Amino acid sequence: MSTGAVALGAERVSREFGGVQALKDVSFAVGEAEIVGLIGPNGAGKTTVLNAITGVDTAFSGRITFRGQDVSRVPAPVRARLGMARTFQRASLFPSMSCFENVAVAALAAGLSQTEARRRAEEAVERVGAGAVAQRLAAEVPLGTQRLVEIARAIVRRPTLMVLDEPLSGLEEAEVERVCRVIQELNAAGLAFLWVEHNTRAVLAISHRVIVLDLGRKIFDGGVDQVGEAKEVLDAYLG
Repeated sequence: MSTGAVALGAERVSREFGGVQALKDVSFAVGEAEIVGLIGPNGAGKTTVLNAITGVDTAFSGRITFRGQDVSRVPAPVRARLGMARTFQRASLFPSMSCFENVAVAALAAGLSQTEARRRAEEAVERVGAGAVAQRLAAEVPLGTQRLVEIARAIVRRPTLMVLDEPLSGLEEAEVERVCRVIQELNAAGLAFLWVEHNTRAVLAISHRVIVLDLGRKIFDGGVDQVGEAKEVLDAYLG
């Protein structure tokens, strides 16, 4: 749960695409060691928000702060070095490399020595529970395991905030439970999460707080025990 300190802040973030308002004055915060779910119907602007936060897209108005620093126009690689990590909707592992090699390559790309990269990769693979398949090719393991390896690849940098874009997409129930358990374990160790996910039941089960977008606007920001009672959310999404 959040300690009260703010890890991430979005202030009046707006974005247009060809005259279409994708986001309008979206503001919220993610606390240190907090799990925040970002949900809403298709086209609500969720991935657009993630792109603004992580520096994939800087063509927006408003302000993004990370651990007290304005990063609104800071490139994505710099945000990663500051402690922000992200996974994407589609699995992006190198299929012809082993699970371990995928994680080690990410560690090397972060500027670590070969010895330290190997050590951190081993640690990260074990932390997500993928040690038993570390030497198998990424293309040969189930999608749920690929998702865990992607998380392992992200945590080799030892981030303070993890941004996940639909990490449960396409997973079977047992895989969903496994990924959610890893998120909770990493969070218990101090890692904050902002995650977009269409599996609302999973989001409500492990998130501390939920933000709901609809048509580019924030329509709810509050506890998971309150979201089901919000009329605007029921009308736009949960109903």
